[in-house]
Amino acid sequence: MPRAWRPRHPQWSELTIADALQDERTRLTAHPRPFDRYVKQTLCVSSTSPIHFRRKRYSVPTE
Repeated sequence: MPRAWRPRHPQWSELTIADALQDERTRLTAHPRPFDRYVKQTLCVSSTSPIHFRRKRYSVPTE
């Protein structure tokens, strides 16, 4: 695909989106250590079916 057909970045019109992405990738750094993507914890469900976790309330399916 010719460069003229590639879409321009909305904030920096001198760059294409692909150019901006490539530039950003060179600036990214690795995360210093692995992190947990989820937390597995057994909780009690109230009669109306929400759970409370870390000061937030989440709805859960009933059986």
